[in-house]
Amino acid sequence: MDYWFTTSHGNTCHNQPDTPNYVKGEPPLFPKVSINYRQKCLKDGFARIGYPNTGDLNESGRGRLAPEGYTLSNVEELSQSSLTRNQLIRFASIKAGDFILIPADEETYQVHFGIVLTIA
Repeated sequence: MDYWFTTSHGNTCHNQPDTPNYVKGEPPLFPKVSINYRQKCLKDGFARIGYPNTGDLNESGRGRLAPEGYTLSNVEELSQSSLTRNQLIRFASIKAGDFILIPADEETYQVHFGIVLTIA
């Protein structure tokens, strides 16, 4: 069993129409870029690490949302971090029974605590 600390907020590059990484319906409305998925994650019962255009991390990109945008193999160019691809691959190793913590808000040290029941 592993413990995972994930965030549910950050900036997006998926909401600007006419760009390679655009995903129709991706909040927030452009030109805003800052988003927080905490309430959606809690309401719908899922964990999120971001980078929706990598697609299914266990099935070689199946389900990519912006076919002309970045992929798992070149996501580091987008994020400007050499750690991103390894973090995504590690995130894909989550198993049922693992624990997940996400920040409750940005102003306290409280967290939401969950147990992975199934892997989608």
